[in-house]
Amino acid sequence: MIPNTGIPKLKVSLSYIRLIIVYRPGSSIHKSFMADFLSEFEKLLTDIILCKEQFLITGDFIIHVDNPDNNYACKCFDLLSFFGLEQHVTESTHIHGHTLDLLITRNSDLMVKEPLITDRLFSDHFTVVVKLNMTKQANSQSISTSRKLKSIDRSKFR
Repeated sequence: MIPNTGIPKLKVSLSYIRLIIVYRPGSSIHKSFMADFLSEFEKLLTDIILCKEQFLITGDFIIHVDNPDNNYACKCFDLLSFFGLEQHVTESTHIHGHTLDLLITRNSDLMVKEPLITDRLFSDHFTVVVKLNMTKQANSQSISTSRKLKSIDRSKFR
């Protein structure tokens, strides 16, 4: 199997990023589906961890990762730890006070400068904005020379 088939690459300056957006339906879905979600999430991590590009996994996980007693949060963090990944959001992202929206990268990539949490706009979730450490493409300088065509002595040129 070719790793990351179907996961788009975004070109950012000199490098590429794999961007994965996760949405897990909330409380209207039976809790027994959480085990299925974690299993599918593990398969995704198994595939994406092999890619050479940096990647950012973000989205609405509907897991209370701020609660150390939450069994699903512990399983999620166990998966992240196993794959050498880091979850960067440390503040509440929901009006009821839980961290549900995540930003995940490799520990070794050092891609995230800082996640910022802003107020909610039209949802019960707050907006998560992130500043990334990305190499900015240097301005290239080119030197060109030219001459006035009218000043060329045609007989000498022939």
